[in-house]
Amino acid sequence: MAQSTSNVQRITLHVAIKLAFSNLEQRLRGITDLSTPYLSGAPGGGKTQSMRAEAYKRNMHFVSRNLGMARAEEFGGIPEISKKGDELHTTWTIPELLCEIRTKAKEKDVICLLDDWHLSSSQIQAMGYEMFSDYTLKGYKIPKNVLIVLAGNDTAAAGARSQFSAVMNRVSKFYVETDFEYWKHVYAYPNNISDPILSFLDTKENRPFFHGKEDVVNPWPSPRSYTNLSYMLKGLSENGLMETLSDYEELCLYSSHIGIEAAVAFQTFHKIYRSFNTDAIFNTGKYKIPNDPINRYAFTSAISSGFYNRYDGNNKKDKNVFVKILDDLHINYPELAINSIRYMAAKDLQIIKELTTSGKIKPALLQDLLKISQLLSSGRQ
Repeated sequence: MAQSTSNVQRITLHVAIKLAFSNLEQRLRGITDLSTPYLSGAPGGGKTQSMRAEAYKRNMHFVSRNLGMARAEEFGGIPEISKKGDELHTTWTIPELLCEIRTKAKEKDVICLLDDWHLSSSQIQAMGYEMFSDYTLKGYKIPKNVLIVLAGNDTAAAGARSQFSAVMNRVSKFYVETDFEYWKHVYAYPNNISDPILSFLDTKENRPFFHGKEDVVNPWPSPRSYTNLSYMLKGLSENGLMETLSDYEELCLYSSHIGIEAAVAFQTFHKIYRSFNTDAIFNTGKYKIPNDPINRYAFTSAISSGFYNRYDGNNKKDKNVFVKILDDLHINYPELAINSIRYMAAKDLQIIKELTTSGKIKPALLQDLLKISQLLSSGRQ
């Protein structure tokens, strides 16, 4: 039976991945008494994508097997019968997985991710015992420039199977969780995840909806489900279908991805977000910063997104309106002004450079931005 992980020590996913990669550095130096890294966390947190991205960033090959679908033959090979004198002898072919790893390891270092390890059969676990103990598979040596990493989940909801204690004694198990700020800046901004979704999750009140509790019956919120919803919304908007949905149909769309509780909260926020006519604000220069915290955050997010979408290096009026709003925010709500600049910098750093070099952004705001950025950068190391 799967064990409860409610009281375990958790570490952010991106830090756990850095620790896992240090394992390869040790192996390349000839150290063999090392545990196999195991990243255990709720589905949809980005474990696989983060490992792949880190491997490519380091110019490494990435090999992955999903243990929910993998065949034992991929790990064990097939028998070959030969006759020696009067006796029949059995030898095993090099396993398919190892063939791929060996071929790629001749070119450069390899990350081999055994994904959804919690679904592995007893046969594969037995082969894992050999891999983690001796770094061999069916007696064939795994190259030393290959790092094996496991990823999975411990909950019954995820279908976790009992694990051999001998296997668990040969892994270094990190209970991971996805850090929102890291996900937002490293993944969401570069991949153009919906601004309303990011603004919704950026508020303190809605942060619990970032990665909700697993459910085997109903949808539930996760970084993956927000990513999928974002692309769905983009497609519907491009096709002109989003505007045809009733409030009820819109809620059904949201809840089909992130569950009803998160969907209700997101729809409420999204309505506020859309209520601000950013084109009219930039055209007239007239605006009013809302008093309600949620409305104020939605206003700031809408203005930042609107300015980015309208940006034209020659449009002085838009720049003046945007900077005026930043100045007003900085007086009473400095964190919102800073968030706006950081959002713009993540989208297009050149915009911030132009506003800075032109002297439009006040030095006091830039100093506050620098301090916050340094703190966040040190926290994400």
